[in-house]
Amino acid sequence: MFERARSLSAVVLLLFTLGMAVMAYYVQPVPGSYTDLERIATEVHLVEEHGVSQIADLYALNPLSTVLIAIAAGFHDVNLLKAISAFLLYGALFLVIYCEWAKKHISRGIFLFMFVFVMIIVNMPGFVFGVRQGASFAMAIAGAYLWLRNRQPIAGCVIIVAATLLHFSSVVVLAAVLLSRITRTGILRVIYFFIALYPLLTYVPVWVLAKIGAGSAVQILLSKMNGYYMFGSNFELFASPLAQATAALRLCMCIGIVLLARYYARFNVQQTAQRYCRFFIIIMLVCVGSALTGTPFRRFTSLAWYAALPLVAWVMQGLIERNQVNQRIGLQSQSNSSSFSVRVSNLYDQFIYSRVLYMIFICILFALVVMSVYDWHSFTRFYISAQQVYA
Repeated sequence: MFERARSLSAVVLLLFTLGMAVMAYYVQPVPGSYTDLERIATEVHLVEEHGVSQIADLYALNPLSTVLIAIAAGFHDVNLLKAISAFLLYGALFLVIYCEWAKKHISRGIFLFMFVFVMIIVNMPGFVFGVRQGASFAMAIAGAYLWLRNRQPIAGCVIIVAATLLHFSSVVVLAAVLLSRITRTGILRVIYFFIALYPLLTYVPVWVLAKIGAGSAVQILLSKMNGYYMFGSNFELFASPLAQATAALRLCMCIGIVLLARYYARFNVQQTAQRYCRFFIIIMLVCVGSALTGTPFRRFTSLAWYAALPLVAWVMQGLIERNQVNQRIGLQSQSNSSSFSVRVSNLYDQFIYSRVLYMIFICILFALVVMSVYDWHSFTRFYISAQQVYA
């Protein structure tokens, strides 16, 4: 019975992913809205007229981007990129929640909840018109999940490398996966420290090299840092302050989720993968360090939100099974001590813990609503039509 349900669920998710890809194909921006696809459309037409060599240097670090543009040029259809981006984005995220359920880590109810959750948190038009980054991040997280949680390192590594070749910023995921294999606490603390302060630790040496007259590559790098880092000389937010505040909200939600997930792991309600938890903490620390930046902060908090999917599932499973948690705490209290005062103390701790946990959970729900309202208001800048804007 479970095998049939698993096969049926896989087919349904595949059909739904295809449906989202078709819908993305017909999503159009309202007049006056600039999207990355506008720039990429020019590159597609350039490839149609002069060949792939015209854009090869532009995407030297992202050769898979060149492949996608070449495919769109081969079919003479820029909008095919929107469909491909949506397929990769939703397919990767659905793969994560499907594997959690198929491996019986979560119940069917939580699986359905996570399906709805993915639909809520994904700002489909924003990522689809960006073409590369949303799909790259989702693929990288799916690869990390397969590698660390599903024990499929080869498949996971291939997917992460492919994601990095699609958009180089996903190299952060590859680095986080490799660092998550370190188990020594002392080394991890040093790594966490450097990651959390990476803007300062990278800016200072580059600034010094630029001042002593290093090569043009260092000057270009410093110029980019000055544009991205808030303490840079020509910093630009490239977005509204509300967008930056929403990114901070995503980071706060991720911190709350990992606290809840680690709490429930103590009572074996959900056997979390310790390595995946370390991976997620590294991603969060990248976000903490990025708080001093503009665009990287918004991008990496979206990445962290995707990486949080398994933990959200574990937290929901723990909340639903809270009665079992209470029973296990009671059993531990009785087995550890027959003292009445100790049992009363444990029950009091349990009461305090439950109230704190629910407060955190309610704050996360509130933040999720605020974030979703902000993300989904961007849908007012798009509409569905068979009349393509990018011809």
